[in-house]
Amino acid sequence: MKECILAVDGGGDGFRKSLIIGKEVEGISFSGSRVHVEELLDFVCDGLPITVKGVSYAMAGKIKGHNIVVKSPNIHMLDGKALADLTEQKTGKPCVVGNDMECAVMGMAALLPELDYFMGITWSSGIGLRFYQDGKILADSEGGHIPLDPSPYAPRCGCGGRGCAESILGGKALQRRIINETIALGIDIPKNVDPCKILDEAYKKRQNWAVSIYNLISTGMAAFLANEVNLLRIPVVVWKGNFAKNALPLIKQDIRFKMREKLFDSSWAEEVKFLFSPKPNEDGLIGAAKLFESLKGS
Repeated sequence: MKECILAVDGGGDGFRKSLIIGKEVEGISFSGSRVHVEELLDFVCDGLPITVKGVSYAMAGKIKGHNIVVKSPNIHMLDGKALADLTEQKTGKPCVVGNDMECAVMGMAALLPELDYFMGITWSSGIGLRFYQDGKILADSEGGHIPLDPSPYAPRCGCGGRGCAESILGGKALQRRIINETIALGIDIPKNVDPCKILDEAYKKRQNWAVSIYNLISTGMAAFLANEVNLLRIPVVVWKGNFAKNALPLIKQDIRFKMREKLFDSSWAEEVKFLFSPKPNEDGLIGAAKLFESLKGS
């Protein structure tokens, strides 16, 4: 077997690992959530081939020096841990740790090599993004926390602030809004059914309550994107995430139309291309391997 990199990603629901050769993902193994770091390291080491030249993590949260998980939003056992050092001690292999969005965007870049400048965004339960240009991530962006609503009564965000994009446009925030709206209207949402699915079905039937919510969503996303385009003139937005997958086909044109009102030059709204990640379930793993290569050498 060729030399490869073991890529690992994870969240509150558990972890995945895969051997990466170039841009190819050689099978994915899953593990449930872990309580102790040692359990995660055991998962990483289990069946580790001798052809693995290093380990690379894609983890949500603030990462310092591609080593320390300063703070994770949903894997608190890693808070303050030097995960790369611990992994190197356990495996004897070099290791790096990247932010999950950093790795996803590096994976997008590998899968879309024709793009040399773009913004990659995950629109799912929350909102995350990174800017990519000429082989590099420009900054450790926290785009989901751009303030969209300055009101002191704006929704509270998980970061502690109010009116962040994520607190208004993130999937979890929208689920709460949908639930409140349907309760007020006497609409029953069956158990185990995503409220966002109810919204989509009602919107396709042009039900007033769903049209109203999606109008607010398209207005908010238009303002969010216009801020990025006015500032950095991004030519392409590469999307991933369940909410983006379901919502964009419904409101993409509304977003573009409303962006025109908020851009310095209204024609910029039509110039920005919207693409989906070719492999949204794998780009983070591929990007983790690319991050390893960029820091440790191929």
